Amino acid sequence: MKNNTKAETASAEFLPDKPVSKLNRFKKFADENGYIACSFIIAFAIMWMIYIAMRVFPFGANSVLVLDLNGQYVSFFEALRKAVYGDASLIYSFSRTLGGEFVGIYAYYIASPLSYIVALFPAENITEALLVIQLLKCGLAAGTMAWYLKKTRPFANEMASIACSCMYALSSYAVVMAHNTMWIDALIWLPLVVYGIEELIKKHRFVLFVVSLTLTLVSNYYIGYMVCIFVFIYFFYYYFSGSNNDNNYYGESFHFIKSLMRIAVASITSILSSAIMLIPAYYSLSFGKTTFSTVKWLDEFAPRFNFMQLFSKLFIGAYDTVEPTGLPFIYCGTLVLILVPLYFVAKKVSLREKIGSLSLLLILVLSMNLSALDIIWHGFQKPNWLNYRYSFILIFVAIVLAHRALEEIESIRIPYLGASVIGVAALLIIVQFAGYEYVDTFYCVWLTIILLVIYTALLVPIIKNRLKPILMTALAVIVCVETFAAGIINTYSLDEDVVFTPRDTSPQSGIEGYQTYITRTRALTDKIQAADKSFYRMENSDVRKVCDNFALGMRGISSSTSTLNAKAIKFANRMGYISLSHWSQYAGGNPVSDSLLGVKYTLSLNQNTSPYLDFYDSSTYTAYDGNVKTLNAYLNDYALSIAYAANADISEFNISPYTTPAQMMNELITTILGDESTTEVFKKIPYTFSWDKELLNFKNQTYIENMFDKNDELILDDDGNPEKESVSYYTFSKKDTSVAEAKVYLTFTVPEDIDAESIKIYSFLPTSYARESRWEIEGKNGYYAENTKTYFQDIGDLTPGKEYTLTLTVKSDALYIDSLAPMFVYIDDAAYKDAMQRLSDGNLNITSFTESSFKGTVNATDGKTTMFTTIPYDKGWNVYVDGEKVDTFMTCAALLAFDLGGEGEHTIEMTYWPSEYTLAIALTVIGAAMFAAFIVLDIKVLKPKRLKKRAELEKELEKYSN
Repeated sequence: MKNNTKAETASAEFLPDKPVSKLNRFKKFADENGYIACSFIIAFAIMWMIYIAMRVFPFGANSVLVLDLNGQYVSFFEALRKAVYGDASLIYSFSRTLGGEFVGIYAYYIASPLSYIVALFPAENITEALLVIQLLKCGLAAGTMAWYLKKTRPFANEMASIACSCMYALSSYAVVMAHNTMWIDALIWLPLVVYGIEELIKKHRFVLFVVSLTLTLVSNYYIGYMVCIFVFIYFFYYYFSGSNNDNNYYGESFHFIKSLMRIAVASITSILSSAIMLIPAYYSLSFGKTTFSTVKWLDEFAPRFNFMQLFSKLFIGAYDTVEPTGLPFIYCGTLVLILVPLYFVAKKVSLREKIGSLSLLLILVLSMNLSALDIIWHGFQKPNWLNYRYSFILIFVAIVLAHRALEEIESIRIPYLGASVIGVAALLIIVQFAGYEYVDTFYCVWLTIILLVIYTALLVPIIKNRLKPILMTALAVIVCVETFAAGIINTYSLDEDVVFTPRDTSPQSGIEGYQTYITRTRALTDKIQAADKSFYRMENSDVRKVCDNFALGMRGISSSTSTLNAKAIKFANRMGYISLSHWSQYAGGNPVSDSLLGVKYTLSLNQNTSPYLDFYDSSTYTAYDGNVKTLNAYLNDYALSIAYAANADISEFNISPYTTPAQMMNELITTILGDESTTEVFKKIPYTFSWDKELLNFKNQTYIENMFDKNDELILDDDGNPEKESVSYYTFSKKDTSVAEAKVYLTFTVPEDIDAESIKIYSFLPTSYARESRWEIEGKNGYYAENTKTYFQDIGDLTPGKEYTLTLTVKSDALYIDSLAPMFVYIDDAAYKDAMQRLSDGNLNITSFTESSFKGTVNATDGKTTMFTTIPYDKGWNVYVDGEKVDTFMTCAALLAFDLGGEGEHTIEMTYWPSEYTLAIALTVIGAAMFAAFIVLDIKVLKPKRLKKRAELEKELEKYSN
């Protein structure tokens, strides 16, 4: 840059300012920043072309829905759209397992500012809204990367910056993880955060850092946590890899200590400003996510992969899997493989910076390789699929180093370029001979070789400074072509791995499209909800995914979310529904459990055979195979309210002692009603068993549950004997594990005193050691403990007085059956109707409600002075009885209850607002106030002092130079 002479400067002071038109200002801005816009447009267009190649609507019947975006996020986006239009709540939702806070789901999945784009689209175009969001995020990631490169390397070739920004935004991580849309925001904010760190160190400027880190944490606290780890690492890297003159613009004394204090205060300000998301998220995690997996740290110091496996993922098309065995997605361009080694031989890059950069790369690679470090990066929890979720940070660092090498390319000798290319080629050959299945001969090997030849042919004359503008443009074009090709390969591989869901049903796909399913199901649910405005739960046995309730606006049982409520999920399982780890599903529902939990409407493709359900409505549709099907809605007249009066003994009710759902529900009803003897709504049917004696061994064993306390001491009663009783179980083990068809036969007779032509029989495999087995009876079949999922099953309408045999095929090596629990039961019609009538007498009569509040009245009689609710326990519920706030407590190890204070008529008011939310708002206000105060302090006090210090420093430098 040419420096003005003193005479020119002096004369300029007396010249009048030339007016600059707004048009000229815009042109100047466009000239200086046009390539940032180009980076955005190019990345946006390439990603769109990738989806066009995938025949995504409107260029085909497909959608962007895959894996969790298909199974979870799309439904949460539907809920967000409903909340914007006032049809749902961002505070609480009954669309998840029985009900629960929604802010945690919002913070984890959909807190990105771009998420609200879904509200701009009609409901029937939700998949197109998600496509636009993904394209915008890709473009914005390229734009912020280009902006960072411009800020840090203002004189670098613009085509080089475009190429590097596209490699960043279309890296394998960005393309493969695009369906995890909440993670991609971090790619947008990371370049801003990093530049904010650099400016904070060099010039004490903190605004960009605070704003960008706050946006990162608010957009997704989980990936934001990982970025915070990188902030800590990058601070030390940047400070110590640069010279004091570069990093200490104002010549500040004790600069390191003061910089460390500044970034600490700025980080705290960001965290406080993000508290409106972070505190509710932490509150949500306290319901069970923090104990979702346990880490045995002594076992976590072994390497997760050999380094050759990691190197294999650097090449185009090297897609392995997103399953738990998957390796990091770190491909970001063949050009990066050539340039990163050249960075370390570039003359203008100081040795200090090279050592720092190498250390930074090693820290990131070792973090992936060492399981203990990897777990720390993942918030002290092992990820469930989609490993190495912070690998985009390694991609960012590698591309920045590659850009620096490209900037200094003219100072790099051609032999070094040749050595780098040969090294990459040699590594490729070694990887190929290693025999990794995902290293395709054409996609990985030959494409890489072709690209190495092309890039070498372009870089050689660039090094010689020949036709540089044209060749840099050609280089950028080749990079764009490569990212497009790599994106298609990765997207098709992802489709083969976990399958994209079509938008619309087509005979070719053999899968019902998302929009097809939602539209035809919503036609029926909307009709029900328009006719019945009361509060009730509704469920659907014609399930697409377990989170459909959010999309359909149904309150129910089914849901799947990483911000789980472990107690509610366990309770649902004990009631007979399929529930496991972080999800629950309606399968296993029966008239008793549905009535107790207030499931008033059920949808099914099957004709109803239950005497307790009435046909309500239906809708027809054409399936992908061309057959016309009918979705039926049934009304349960015995469904209870969300809360009803119960005997005070409910406060002590424990779900643990009961082996089967039938046992537990009988005792639960008995306790709520306050009956002295067990109310047998479910009645058991005795059974006998026989087995293939030539194929199976039989053993009758006992074990003792909960014999030891927390200190591993034997629990003894007053007489010195073990306090717990032993439980017996039967074991059937295969004599030869290679035998597939080993069978157990369970024989029972339906009681003949039942006054009906047929009675529905329910079955549950009572086992403390779930092993998969197939059952079959009278032409009907199913599975017990399929993939360890146990649930209450309808095995058919059977004839009273007739003997039946249920055949169990042992699928695994052994089968365990608890011998002290009934395996077959039926509903006693008179007992069921009497119990439901008595329970409904204590129903909460809801006079008004929202998704997070209730008002109503209850008439407590017959000693029922406790209000039992089927709302999962949450201290965030504030309950008022007759205008007085009362304490709540947990019952059934999962549900909310509270005392009414006596018999008689009571008014009830319930509102959901955890005190943590108030704290979150207060902390955010404090953080924002701190930020504003720092800005004022900086402008009024600190900045003038810095400028004065800089002026003095420049005078000293001028004297020294003279």
